[in-house]
Amino acid sequence: MVSRRLRVCVVGVLVAALAGCGGAGDGADGGKQEITFGGLVTTSGVNAYVGVSASKAYTVAVNMVNADPARYLGSADRSVKVEAKDAGETAPTAVALARSMAADSKYVGLVGPSTSPQALALGPLAQSSKIPLVVPGSPAPGITDAGDRVFQMAATNDVLAEQVIQAVVPKQHLTKVGVIYSPDNNANLVAGKSAINALAKAGAAVVEFTIPATDQDYTSAVAKMRDANCDGVFIATNSGGVAAAIIQAERTGYHPQWLGGPMFANDVVFKNAGQSAVGSVITTDYNPNLRTDLNDAFRSAYQKEANTPADVYAAQAFSTVLTLAAAIKSIPASEKVTRDKLTSALATAKDVEVVVSDGKLSMGADRRTQINAALLRLDSAGKFTPYE
Repeated sequence: MVSRRLRVCVVGVLVAALAGCGGAGDGADGGKQEITFGGLVTTSGVNAYVGVSASKAYTVAVNMVNADPARYLGSADRSVKVEAKDAGETAPTAVALARSMAADSKYVGLVGPSTSPQALALGPLAQSSKIPLVVPGSPAPGITDAGDRVFQMAATNDVLAEQVIQAVVPKQHLTKVGVIYSPDNNANLVAGKSAINALAKAGAAVVEFTIPATDQDYTSAVAKMRDANCDGVFIATNSGGVAAAIIQAERTGYHPQWLGGPMFANDVVFKNAGQSAVGSVITTDYNPNLRTDLNDAFRSAYQKEANTPADVYAAQAFSTVLTLAAAIKSIPASEKVTRDKLTSALATAKDVEVVVSDGKLSMGADRRTQINAALLRLDSAGKFTPYE
Protein backbone atom coordinates (compact mmCIF):
# COMPACT_ATOMS: atom_id res chain seq x y z
CA MET A 1 0.00 0.00 0.00
CA VAL A 2 1.38 3.42 -1.10
CA SER A 3 1.78 5.83 1.78
CA ARG A 4 0.02 9.21 1.83
CA ARG A 5 3.41 10.95 2.00
CA LEU A 6 4.62 9.18 -1.19
CA ARG A 7 1.43 10.13 -3.06
CA VAL A 8 1.92 13.78 -2.12
CA CYS A 9 5.51 13.70 -3.31
CA VAL A 10 4.54 12.17 -6.67
CA VAL A 11 1.80 14.75 -7.20
CA GLY A 12 4.25 17.53 -6.35
CA VAL A 13 6.76 16.29 -8.91
CA LEU A 14 4.07 16.08 -11.63
CA VAL A 15 2.82 19.58 -10.93
CA ALA A 16 6.36 20.95 -11.13
CA ALA A 17 7.00 19.09 -14.39
CA LEU A 18 3.80 20.35 -15.97
CA ALA A 19 4.58 23.90 -14.90
CA GLY A 20 7.98 23.59 -16.54
CA CYS A 21 6.37 22.62 -19.86
CA GLY A 22 4.68 26.00 -20.03
CA GLY A 23 7.59 28.01 -18.67
CA ALA A 24 9.53 30.92 -20.15
CA GLY A 25 10.99 30.34 -23.58
CA ASP A 26 8.53 28.06 -25.39
CA GLY A 27 5.18 29.81 -24.95
CA ALA A 28 3.18 26.59 -24.55
CA ASP A 29 0.03 26.61 -22.42
CA GLY A 30 0.04 30.39 -22.11
CA GLY A 31 3.67 30.67 -20.97
CA LYS A 32 6.10 33.32 -22.13
CA GLN A 33 7.47 33.16 -25.67
CA GLU A 34 9.94 35.34 -27.52
CA ILE A 35 9.05 34.86 -31.18
CA THR A 36 12.24 35.30 -33.18
CA PHE A 37 12.57 35.99 -36.90
CA GLY A 38 15.70 35.77 -38.98
CA GLY A 39 16.15 39.01 -40.90
CA LEU A 40 18.09 38.89 -44.17
CA VAL A 41 19.28 42.36 -45.20
CA THR A 42 21.88 43.77 -47.57
CA THR A 43 23.93 46.39 -45.74
CA SER A 44 26.85 46.85 -48.15
CA GLY A 45 27.29 47.47 -51.86
CA VAL A 46 24.99 49.23 -54.35
CA ASN A 47 21.81 48.01 -52.63
CA ALA A 48 22.89 48.81 -49.06
CA TYR A 49 20.32 51.60 -48.79
CA VAL A 50 17.55 48.99 -48.96
CA GLY A 51 18.92 46.82 -46.16
CA VAL A 52 19.90 49.73 -43.92
CA SER A 53 16.40 51.23 -44.16
CA ALA A 54 14.80 47.85 -43.45
CA SER A 55 17.05 47.15 -40.44
CA LYS A 56 16.16 50.47 -38.81
CA ALA A 57 12.47 49.91 -39.49
CA TYR A 58 12.55 46.44 -37.95
CA THR A 59 13.90 48.02 -34.77
CA VAL A 60 11.16 50.67 -34.75
CA ALA A 61 8.41 48.10 -35.35
CA VAL A 62 9.69 45.62 -32.78
CA ASN A 63 9.89 48.35 -30.14
CA MET A 64 6.33 49.43 -30.88
CA VAL A 65 4.93 45.91 -30.77
CA ASN A 66 6.79 44.88 -27.62
CA ALA A 67 5.70 48.05 -25.83
CA ASP A 68 2.10 46.81 -26.00
CA PRO A 69 2.16 43.03 -26.63
CA ALA A 70 -1.41 42.48 -25.44
CA ARG A 71 -2.64 44.81 -28.18
CA TYR A 72 -0.36 43.69 -31.00
CA LEU A 73 0.37 40.03 -30.15
CA GLY A 74 -2.71 39.00 -28.18
CA SER A 75 -0.82 38.31 -24.96
CA ALA A 76 1.39 40.18 -22.53
CA ASP A 77 3.49 37.00 -22.35
CA ARG A 78 4.56 37.27 -25.99
CA SER A 79 7.31 39.36 -27.56
CA VAL A 80 8.92 39.52 -30.99
CA LYS A 81 12.50 39.87 -32.16
CA VAL A 82 14.08 40.33 -35.59
CA GLU A 83 17.72 39.29 -35.75
CA ALA A 84 18.86 41.17 -38.85
CA LYS A 85 22.03 39.85 -40.49
CA ASP A 86 23.89 40.90 -43.63
CA ALA A 87 22.90 38.63 -46.52
CA GLY A 88 25.36 40.20 -48.95
CA GLU A 89 24.36 41.15 -52.46
CA THR A 90 24.15 37.80 -54.23
CA ALA A 91 21.61 35.01 -54.19
CA PRO A 92 24.15 32.36 -52.98
CA THR A 93 25.12 34.41 -49.92
CA ALA A 94 21.47 34.95 -49.02
CA VAL A 95 20.66 31.27 -49.49
CA ALA A 96 23.58 30.23 -47.26
CA LEU A 97 22.43 32.55 -44.48
CA ALA A 98 18.80 31.51 -44.83
CA ARG A 99 19.74 27.83 -44.74
CA SER A 100 21.55 28.28 -41.42
CA MET A 101 18.59 30.19 -39.99
CA ALA A 102 16.07 27.61 -41.20
CA ALA A 103 18.09 24.88 -39.48
CA ASP A 104 17.91 26.75 -36.17
CA SER A 105 14.65 25.99 -34.36
CA LYS A 106 14.69 29.34 -32.53
CA TYR A 107 13.63 31.06 -35.76
CA VAL A 108 9.86 30.89 -36.29
CA GLY A 109 10.12 32.65 -39.66
CA LEU A 110 12.33 34.60 -42.04
CA VAL A 111 11.92 38.19 -43.23
CA GLY A 112 13.75 39.61 -46.24
CA PRO A 113 15.87 39.66 -48.31
CA SER A 114 16.74 43.06 -49.84
CA THR A 115 16.94 42.20 -53.56
CA SER A 116 14.71 40.37 -56.01
CA PRO A 117 17.29 37.81 -57.22
CA GLN A 118 17.80 36.82 -53.59
CA ALA A 119 14.06 36.63 -52.92
CA LEU A 120 13.46 34.37 -55.91
CA ALA A 121 16.28 32.09 -54.75
CA LEU A 122 15.05 31.88 -51.15
CA GLY A 123 11.50 30.77 -51.97
CA PRO A 124 12.33 27.12 -52.73
CA LEU A 125 14.55 26.91 -49.64
CA ALA A 126 11.79 28.24 -47.38
CA GLN A 127 9.34 25.81 -48.91
CA SER A 128 11.57 22.77 -48.48
CA SER A 129 12.54 23.83 -44.95
CA LYS A 130 8.89 24.42 -44.02
CA ILE A 131 9.59 27.87 -42.62
CA PRO A 132 7.52 30.93 -43.53
CA LEU A 133 9.36 33.57 -45.56
CA VAL A 134 7.89 37.07 -45.72
CA VAL A 135 9.47 39.28 -48.40
CA PRO A 136 8.97 42.97 -47.54
CA GLY A 137 10.21 44.98 -50.51
CA SER A 138 10.97 42.91 -53.58
CA PRO A 139 8.61 43.82 -56.44
CA ALA A 140 9.50 40.86 -58.66
CA PRO A 141 6.59 38.73 -59.88
CA GLY A 142 6.79 35.00 -59.24
CA ILE A 143 8.23 35.10 -55.72
CA THR A 144 5.27 33.29 -54.16
CA ASP A 145 5.27 30.63 -56.87
CA ALA A 146 7.67 28.61 -54.72
CA GLY A 147 4.81 27.49 -52.47
CA ASP A 148 2.55 28.19 -49.53
CA ARG A 149 5.39 29.14 -47.16
CA VAL A 150 6.28 32.27 -49.15
CA PHE A 151 4.54 35.65 -48.76
CA GLN A 152 5.12 38.91 -50.63
CA MET A 153 4.36 42.32 -49.15
CA ALA A 154 5.22 44.61 -52.09
CA ALA A 155 3.31 45.51 -55.24
CA THR A 156 4.95 43.91 -58.29
CA ASN A 157 6.84 45.97 -60.85
CA ASP A 158 4.63 44.97 -63.77
CA VAL A 159 1.65 46.63 -62.08
CA LEU A 160 3.64 49.69 -60.95
CA ALA A 161 5.13 50.29 -64.41
CA GLU A 162 1.77 50.07 -66.13
CA GLN A 163 0.19 52.48 -63.65
CA VAL A 164 2.73 55.26 -64.10
CA ILE A 165 2.69 54.94 -67.89
CA GLN A 166 -1.10 54.94 -68.08
CA ALA A 167 -1.36 57.98 -65.79
CA VAL A 168 1.39 60.21 -67.19
CA VAL A 169 1.87 59.52 -70.91
CA PRO A 170 -1.60 60.58 -72.11
CA LYS A 171 -1.86 63.48 -69.67
CA GLN A 172 1.48 65.00 -70.67
CA HIS A 173 1.08 64.06 -74.35
CA LEU A 174 4.37 62.16 -74.45
CA THR A 175 4.89 60.76 -77.96
CA LYS A 176 8.25 58.99 -77.69
CA VAL A 177 9.50 57.45 -74.44
CA GLY A 178 12.83 55.83 -73.72
CA VAL A 179 12.93 52.73 -71.51
CA ILE A 180 16.17 52.03 -69.63
CA TYR A 181 16.28 48.89 -67.51
CA SER A 182 18.60 46.27 -66.02
CA PRO A 183 17.84 42.81 -67.44
CA ASP A 184 20.08 41.06 -64.88
CA ASN A 185 17.59 41.87 -62.11
CA ASN A 186 14.23 40.15 -62.46
CA ALA A 187 12.19 42.99 -60.98
CA ASN A 188 13.83 45.57 -63.26
CA LEU A 189 13.50 43.31 -66.28
CA VAL A 190 9.79 42.91 -65.65
CA ALA A 191 9.38 46.65 -65.08
CA GLY A 192 11.13 47.48 -68.35
CA LYS A 193 9.16 44.99 -70.45
CA SER A 194 5.88 46.02 -68.79
CA ALA A 195 6.61 49.69 -69.49
CA ILE A 196 7.27 48.87 -73.14
CA ASN A 197 3.94 47.04 -73.41
CA ALA A 198 2.07 49.84 -71.64
CA LEU A 199 3.64 52.45 -73.92
CA ALA A 200 2.57 50.51 -76.99
CA LYS A 201 -1.00 50.48 -75.67
CA ALA A 202 -0.78 54.21 -75.03
CA GLY A 203 0.30 54.82 -78.62
CA ALA A 204 3.77 56.12 -77.77
CA ALA A 205 6.93 55.18 -79.66
CA VAL A 206 9.58 53.35 -77.63
CA VAL A 207 13.38 53.56 -77.56
CA GLU A 208 14.88 50.69 -75.53
CA PHE A 209 18.24 50.47 -73.74
CA THR A 210 19.51 47.79 -71.33
CA ILE A 211 22.32 48.18 -68.81
CA PRO A 212 23.69 45.98 -65.98
CA ALA A 213 22.31 46.81 -62.54
CA THR A 214 25.78 47.54 -61.15
CA ASP A 215 26.74 49.94 -63.96
CA GLN A 216 26.79 53.65 -63.14
CA ASP A 217 27.81 54.91 -66.61
CA TYR A 218 24.64 55.97 -68.43
CA THR A 219 26.40 58.07 -71.09
CA SER A 220 25.38 55.80 -73.96
CA ALA A 221 21.84 55.36 -72.67
CA VAL A 222 21.31 59.10 -72.28
CA ALA A 223 22.81 59.83 -75.71
CA LYS A 224 20.49 57.31 -77.36
CA MET A 225 17.41 58.83 -75.72
CA ARG A 226 18.48 62.40 -76.46
CA ASP A 227 19.37 61.71 -80.10
CA ALA A 228 16.03 59.96 -80.60
CA ASN A 229 14.22 63.03 -79.19
CA CYS A 230 12.51 61.08 -76.43
CA ASP A 231 10.32 63.44 -74.44
CA GLY A 232 10.09 60.99 -71.56
CA VAL A 233 12.30 58.27 -70.04
CA PHE A 234 11.15 55.36 -67.87
CA ILE A 235 14.03 53.87 -65.88
CA ALA A 236 14.17 50.67 -63.83
CA THR A 237 17.43 49.99 -62.02
CA ASN A 238 18.86 50.64 -58.54
CA SER A 239 18.57 54.09 -56.94
CA GLY A 240 22.22 54.92 -57.57
CA GLY A 241 21.76 54.15 -61.25
CA VAL A 242 18.63 56.29 -61.44
CA ALA A 243 20.51 59.24 -59.96
CA ALA A 244 23.49 58.68 -62.28
CA ALA A 245 21.28 58.67 -65.37
CA ILE A 246 19.54 61.90 -64.36
CA ILE A 247 22.86 63.64 -63.58
CA GLN A 248 24.46 62.54 -66.85
CA ALA A 249 21.39 63.69 -68.81
CA GLU A 250 21.53 67.07 -67.07
CA ARG A 251 25.17 67.54 -68.04
CA THR A 252 24.25 67.26 -71.72
CA GLY A 253 21.31 69.62 -71.40
CA TYR A 254 18.77 66.82 -71.81
CA HIS A 255 15.65 67.19 -69.65
CA PRO A 256 13.06 64.45 -70.34
CA GLN A 257 10.10 63.62 -68.15
CA TRP A 258 11.54 60.96 -65.84
CA LEU A 259 9.24 58.08 -64.87
CA GLY A 260 9.82 55.13 -62.57
CA GLY A 261 8.90 53.07 -59.54
CA PRO A 262 10.03 52.52 -55.94
CA MET A 263 13.73 52.97 -56.77
CA PHE A 264 13.05 56.73 -56.91
CA ALA A 265 11.31 56.71 -53.53
CA ASN A 266 14.27 57.28 -51.20
CA ASP A 267 16.72 60.10 -50.54
CA VAL A 268 19.51 58.56 -52.65
CA VAL A 269 18.07 60.00 -55.88
CA PHE A 270 17.41 63.53 -54.63
CA LYS A 271 20.63 63.76 -52.60
CA ASN A 272 22.69 62.79 -55.66
CA ALA A 273 20.72 64.29 -58.53
CA GLY A 274 19.28 67.29 -56.68
CA GLN A 275 17.08 69.67 -58.63
CA SER A 276 17.66 67.68 -61.83
CA ALA A 277 15.35 65.01 -60.42
CA VAL A 278 12.52 67.45 -59.66
CA GLY A 279 9.34 66.62 -61.55
CA SER A 280 10.01 62.85 -61.69
CA VAL A 281 6.76 60.88 -61.45
CA ILE A 282 6.65 57.46 -59.82
CA THR A 283 4.36 54.76 -58.50
CA THR A 284 5.21 53.22 -55.13
CA ASP A 285 3.72 51.25 -52.22
CA TYR A 286 4.39 54.00 -49.69
CA ASN A 287 2.69 57.38 -49.69
CA PRO A 288 4.45 59.66 -47.17
CA ASN A 289 1.43 61.98 -47.37
CA LEU A 290 -0.90 59.40 -45.84
CA ARG A 291 -2.25 60.93 -42.62
CA THR A 292 -2.99 58.29 -39.99
CA ASP A 293 -1.98 58.07 -36.35
CA LEU A 294 0.13 55.01 -37.13
CA ASN A 295 1.92 56.65 -40.06
CA ASP A 296 2.63 59.75 -37.99
CA ALA A 297 4.03 57.61 -35.17
CA PHE A 298 6.11 55.58 -37.64
CA ARG A 299 7.61 58.64 -39.32
CA SER A 300 8.50 60.20 -35.98
CA ALA A 301 10.02 57.03 -34.52
CA TYR A 302 11.94 56.21 -37.68
CA GLN A 303 13.38 59.73 -37.93
CA LYS A 304 14.59 59.38 -34.33
CA GLU A 305 16.06 55.92 -34.91
CA ALA A 306 17.69 56.52 -38.30
CA ASN A 307 18.20 60.30 -38.29
CA THR A 308 16.67 60.42 -41.78
CA PRO A 309 13.09 60.41 -43.13
CA ALA A 310 11.42 57.06 -43.73
CA ASP A 311 11.48 55.75 -47.30
CA VAL A 312 9.52 53.03 -49.06
CA TYR A 313 11.88 50.27 -47.88
CA ALA A 314 11.50 51.33 -44.26
CA ALA A 315 7.72 51.47 -44.63
CA GLN A 316 7.60 47.99 -46.17
CA ALA A 317 9.77 46.48 -43.42
CA PHE A 318 7.77 48.19 -40.68
CA SER A 319 4.49 46.99 -42.20
CA THR A 320 5.89 43.46 -42.49
CA VAL A 321 6.48 43.27 -38.73
CA LEU A 322 2.96 44.58 -38.04
CA THR A 323 1.52 41.96 -40.40
CA LEU A 324 3.48 39.24 -38.61
CA ALA A 325 2.21 40.59 -35.29
CA ALA A 326 -1.38 40.47 -36.52
CA ALA A 327 -0.90 36.88 -37.62
CA ILE A 328 0.57 35.98 -34.22
CA LYS A 329 -2.33 37.68 -32.46
CA SER A 330 -4.77 35.44 -34.34
CA ILE A 331 -3.14 32.37 -32.77
CA PRO A 332 -4.74 31.70 -29.35
CA ALA A 333 -2.62 32.96 -26.47
CA SER A 334 -2.75 29.51 -24.90
CA GLU A 335 -0.86 28.06 -27.88
CA LYS A 336 2.80 28.20 -28.82
CA VAL A 337 3.51 30.11 -32.04
CA THR A 338 5.10 27.63 -34.42
CA ARG A 339 6.22 27.78 -38.03
CA ASP A 340 3.15 25.85 -39.18
CA LYS A 341 0.69 27.95 -37.18
CA LEU A 342 2.29 31.19 -38.32
CA THR A 343 2.15 30.07 -41.96
CA SER A 344 -1.58 29.39 -41.69
CA ALA A 345 -2.22 32.65 -39.84
CA LEU A 346 -0.36 34.73 -42.42
CA ALA A 347 -2.41 33.26 -45.25
CA THR A 348 -5.59 34.65 -43.72
CA ALA A 349 -4.26 38.05 -42.57
CA LYS A 350 -6.93 40.65 -43.28
CA ASP A 351 -7.29 44.43 -42.84
CA VAL A 352 -4.01 44.79 -40.97
CA GLU A 353 -3.24 48.41 -40.07
CA VAL A 354 0.05 49.35 -41.77
CA VAL A 355 1.80 52.38 -43.29
CA VAL A 356 1.92 51.24 -46.94
CA SER A 357 -0.87 51.23 -49.52
CA ASP A 358 -3.89 53.10 -48.14
CA GLY A 359 -3.17 52.08 -44.55
CA LYS A 360 -4.71 48.60 -44.63
CA LEU A 361 -3.40 45.30 -46.00
CA SER A 362 -4.93 41.91 -46.62
CA MET A 363 -3.22 38.79 -47.91
CA GLY A 364 -4.52 37.60 -51.27
CA ALA A 365 -5.13 34.03 -52.35
CA ASP A 366 -1.68 34.00 -54.01
CA ARG A 367 -0.07 35.10 -50.70
CA ARG A 368 0.62 38.55 -52.12
CA THR A 369 -0.75 41.60 -50.36
CA GLN A 370 -3.28 43.73 -52.18
CA ILE A 371 -1.57 47.12 -52.67
CA ASN A 372 -3.14 50.41 -53.75
CA ALA A 373 -0.05 52.15 -55.09
CA ALA A 374 0.48 55.90 -54.80
CA LEU A 375 1.22 58.10 -57.82
CA LEU A 376 3.71 60.76 -56.70
CA ARG A 377 5.79 63.64 -58.05
CA LEU A 378 9.13 64.79 -56.64
CA ASP A 379 9.09 68.49 -55.74
CA SER A 380 11.90 71.03 -55.39
CA ALA A 381 12.23 70.37 -51.65
CA GLY A 382 12.90 66.68 -52.25
CA LYS A 383 9.42 65.66 -51.09
CA PHE A 384 7.03 63.36 -52.90
CA THR A 385 3.61 64.93 -53.35
CA PRO A 386 0.48 63.54 -55.06
CA TYR A 387 0.65 63.69 -58.85
CA GLU A 388 -2.41 65.44 -60.16
